[in-house]
Amino acid sequence: MDLLNLLTPVSPAAKQHATDGSLGEHIRLFGSDADAALPEGTAVAIVGIPEDRLTGHRGEAKAPAGVRKALYELSNPFGDKVVTDLGDLKPGHTLNDTYCAVDMLISWLRDRDIVTVLIGGSYDVVYGALLPAVRHERFLHWTSVHPHVFPEDYRYADKISPLSRMLWTPGQDLEYTQVGAQRYLASAAQWTHAEQYYDVLRLGVVREDLEMVEPYLRDSHVVSLSMTAVRYADAPETSWLSPNGFMAEEACRLAFFAGTSPMCGVFSLGDMRPKGRQTLNVTACVAAQCIWHFLSGLSLRVREHPSENAANFQKYIVSLDQSGQTLHFLKSILTGRWWMLLPGEEGRPPAVTACSQSDYERACNNEMPSRWCKLIRR
Repeated sequence: MDLLNLLTPVSPAAKQHATDGSLGEHIRLFGSDADAALPEGTAVAIVGIPEDRLTGHRGEAKAPAGVRKALYELSNPFGDKVVTDLGDLKPGHTLNDTYCAVDMLISWLRDRDIVTVLIGGSYDVVYGALLPAVRHERFLHWTSVHPHVFPEDYRYADKISPLSRMLWTPGQDLEYTQVGAQRYLASAAQWTHAEQYYDVLRLGVVREDLEMVEPYLRDSHVVSLSMTAVRYADAPETSWLSPNGFMAEEACRLAFFAGTSPMCGVFSLGDMRPKGRQTLNVTACVAAQCIWHFLSGLSLRVREHPSENAANFQKYIVSLDQSGQTLHFLKSILTGRWWMLLPGEEGRPPAVTACSQSDYERACNNEMPSRWCKLIRR
């Protein structure tokens, strides 16, 4: 695939404010030399998606430049691993063309074991990363950090996001977790449907125990963060404003968890609207710091799973007195992280899903972990 046909490379002038030891100095720029080859050993690729047609051209397309400027000025959390900025994806003739281009690019990078960081643009661009599941070619677990249970149903634009359309017709090839949901923003029908088919974690519950989200992110292939999930006081330049939401440091923590996930191959941010002539704003700085924390978590990744090396896991069996159920938990000797086994269909081995130590402790107290109950019902 000729990347230059899909991308507009970043000008070397974008690094003019990068200082010694900064991430901007460390990042390689694709297409800045004559051969236009992807730098050897690239571990992470950054891609801007200047797309905002779904929102009626409200300004999200200008956000990648501002986030990139803020990101380059931060320190390097990634050591000697190669981070390459591929530039901006050229908008397609139609929105579907853009989604397909995102799909092609991410698939190409995934085949080379390269993690993709997408900088939107409107939030719907993450749909391109989910197209393999829509086509039933690859199972994906998508975690969305967003205040609405059905993201991107903009009330100010007479259009329905393909993300919402996909969630109304759940398929077996897509598992969905919604983090930071604000109950008063959803209709009764939306909330009932979401809770029936997906994991919906309310904002208040998550803020009381941010660590509870880590197992969901650990199992996720795609993690997308809408800056509308951050409260107005911390992110005042977004597509939708609310006094309630995550604090900036909480959003960064969630990004760090996504970075530590050995499954996460795509991390996407979107829904920023720069104001005035300045492309650098507070929200862009928060987004840049979220990317920094994602890269920091990525630098600490430990690739482990109970199905790959059982010798590195301790097994705990808990019998519940009231229900008569027997639950099986696995704890990593290397990292202390937990998983649990779910009964498989007839003739198939048990399924393995990430969980927390608190899930194990609840089982020890004769309480059925809620995550286990939801997954069994599906």
